[in-house]
Amino acid sequence: MISVEGLEMPYKALTNLEITNAVKKLEIPRFRGVFVRGNIPVKPNSIERGVLNLDDTSGKGTHWVAWYKENDRNYYF
Repeated sequence: MISVEGLEMPYKALTNLEITNAVKKLEIPRFRGVFVRGNIPVKPNSIERGVLNLDDTSGKGTHWVAWYKENDRNYYF
C-alpha cells in the first residue's frame, strides 16, 4: 500500500473504479471523469481535470494519464 494525501492505495495497476473512488475521497474539484481513448467528451469545460487510459474500448487498458485544464492552460502528465 502507498499513502496519497492520507488515502491508502494498493501498489498495483488501478482500475477505473479505484481511480474514481480515490478522486471522490480526495474531493478533487472539477473532476470530469475517467475515460478511455475515444470516449473523451467532445466539448471541454473551461476548468476541468480528468484521467484517460490510452487504450481504446476494445482493449484491456494500457497507460493511465491525467490532464488538467484551466482556460487556455493545459497540462498532461
